[in-house]
Amino acid sequence: MARWVDCTTEEIHKFFGVLMIMGICPLPQRQMYWSNNPMYQNSVIKKTMSRDRFDCLLKCLHFQNNEEPATEEPRLWKIKKLLNHLNAKFESLVTPEESLVIDESMVPWRGRLIFKQYLPKKAHKYGVKIYKICTTDGYTLKAKIYAGKSDVTAREAHADKIVMHLMESFLNEGRTLFADNFYNSTRLANTLLEKKTYVCGTLRSDRKGNPKEVTSKKLAKGEVICQESSTGVKVLKWHDKRPVLMITTRPEDVSTLVASKKTTKKGEVVMKPSCVMAYNAAKKGVDFSDQMSSYYTPIRKTLIWYKKVALDLLLGTCVVNALVLHNKYSLNQKNCCMLTFREKILRNLLEGENVGALVQTPQDGRQGTKKLKHVLSKREGTARETRKRCVSCYSKMKEERGAKAARTYAKRVSTYCKGCDETPTMCLECFNSKH
Repeated sequence: MARWVDCTTEEIHKFFGVLMIMGICPLPQRQMYWSNNPMYQNSVIKKTMSRDRFDCLLKCLHFQNNEEPATEEPRLWKIKKLLNHLNAKFESLVTPEESLVIDESMVPWRGRLIFKQYLPKKAHKYGVKIYKICTTDGYTLKAKIYAGKSDVTAREAHADKIVMHLMESFLNEGRTLFADNFYNSTRLANTLLEKKTYVCGTLRSDRKGNPKEVTSKKLAKGEVICQESSTGVKVLKWHDKRPVLMITTRPEDVSTLVASKKTTKKGEVVMKPSCVMAYNAAKKGVDFSDQMSSYYTPIRKTLIWYKKVALDLLLGTCVVNALVLHNKYSLNQKNCCMLTFREKILRNLLEGENVGALVQTPQDGRQGTKKLKHVLSKREGTARETRKRCVSCYSKMKEERGAKAARTYAKRVSTYCKGCDETPTMCLECFNSKH
């Protein structure tokens, strides 16, 4: 029989807030957060929720009604509804730019699980594998949990099925997909070209359809060889410290080498193929998302795999996506770090009488959280030291003319709004239009 626990929205916010604090302030055992020992106790957690209530909510945390019959993908039935909801939200909030990147992430799991994976090159070698498609700045657009041999993408052409599943909403729009050699093949490149989508990335030398004249060619350091098919698929081999095999369908990629930003110890400019430079610049999207998710993670040892995966998605991937959007669209030019951003989320989740320790004192020394009135003030010091770009002018110009023009032509002033969060620099015109 299913066990039901009455719970309010406010209590759910507090529950996830406590989990986030546990990620920021890790202790060996969960019970220590409610300990009377001053070495371990956390006063904010103790005031927010009792230990027994937290354990009860954690035990009853479910994302699917157990009384409903399992339909598609029964192995993922416990978490499928949550994953579908998050994917729909991720896609609805952002219209991605031209470049997208695909890679896999691991949620650590060493217990018994029929679809547990082993990836020796990952930081967590054993766990649940999640395929992700991200933007180049680390925003996750869609995720898919791999369920082993019973998965709809398993067996033959597994990599092709994964790519087409994740790219389903982004085809026929002229985008470029960057992927590593696990996914890439000439067959996939031709399929994506038919869908008006370009591909660029590394390639395994033993893939079917590779031109033998390129893969078997021995090159000296710095040499490059390229062959293009009638459909526009280019396979390129370049010898750097070791041979590098690339596949690309981008029209701008050619076999000639171009100057990169790197230089040798002798001061000589390093020459690379354009597809290698584009791939190196774009592939950091998933890596950045995984790196930010690993900071202050609340996931702990458990006997229930889907709870661990769910917490990684909710308090890892979702928080990273929110951070990316915050730093991209915030009026303040200074990016917010992960710790500061989690503290901001906690102030909202634990809003009320128990969050006094989390609320910082305002800059004028007054206690409480009452906001200051919006007043345009001038920074102290010489104009040379205090003049900065108006954040509103910069943001508008960046959208209309690009970042380079915004850095050059955005107004520089010494005035700022004293009542706004983080006191952004503003000119008089923008201040009057906003306030």
